[in-house]
Amino acid sequence: MKHGNATHALLAAMLVVLASVLPGCSKSPMSPPPQTSGAEPPPAPAPAPAPAPAPAPAPAPPPPPPPPPPPPPAPAPAPAPKPPATANGSGGSGTGGAVATCASRELAPFPWPNPPTPSDSALIAPYLLFPAGSDGKTLLDVARRLEGSIAAAGYLEPRYLGAACNGFAVMLDLEQIQPDGARKPGAAGFAPTTAEPRFTLAGYIRRLFYAPPGYYRQIVFVVSDIGIAATTPAPTPGELRAIAKDGSAALPPGYGSVPFSWKYKVVALVYEFQKGPADGDARQIPPSGRLRAPQHLKKAQLY
Repeated sequence: MKHGNATHALLAAMLVVLASVLPGCSKSPMSPPPQTSGAEPPPAPAPAPAPAPAPAPAPAPPPPPPPPPPPPPAPAPAPAPKPPATANGSGGSGTGGAVATCASRELAPFPWPNPPTPSDSALIAPYLLFPAGSDGKTLLDVARRLEGSIAAAGYLEPRYLGAACNGFAVMLDLEQIQPDGARKPGAAGFAPTTAEPRFTLAGYIRRLFYAPPGYYRQIVFVVSDIGIAATTPAPTPGELRAIAKDGSAALPPGYGSVPFSWKYKVVALVYEFQKGPADGDARQIPPSGRLRAPQHLKKAQLY
């Protein structure tokens, strides 16, 4: 009986304990069971990765290097000395440093402004060529005016040559003249074209070498804007003919574009020779030694 009472008392105590415990369990959640010793705590969650930084802007390209400085300008070359105008105009001429085209380039040259020393010379006044005035005239007009006078005076083969760049010379036939300067009449004056259609140097020398004694003359008209610089020694008849043998029968048309300005002068050069009785005995009459140039021109009926 005592044993039963003790059992009942133990059960009653257990019920009391349970009654005190159960209300507390209903009021608070159950705590998680304690961690066993030696176990590691769970790892903390990894933090969210930081956003990637924005890419850095591309660096600006470096500025291009400055261009190299230009080389220093080359020194201007010294101007070449201007060559003197030659008889056929092959020397430099023109304006602005340019080499002008010479009208005389198509003609054989006459030695101008250094002609052979004439027996005499005369300046032809422009009004004798153009009584109404020379305004608007060209060198081709001058040549035509001279051609008219030359043809009217009976000359047969005038020959054109260049005189410096834009000038020209007209060499008339060799003629035999009387002591007063008038041409001898007929075939004695000069050979007609039917007898000698083309003058040659050999024929010219032969005619004068074996010519009858007397006076002989050759006239040269020069139209140029360059005056006589100096004369060369007196020529022989053969030297004059050598100059004329390559002359042209007509003036090139390029002279039609060259104005006959006040700079141009028309000069008549008179070469007079005296032939002695012996063959080959011919000499030039010295300057102003006999007839003057105006007398020759008038006796030749050139004006």
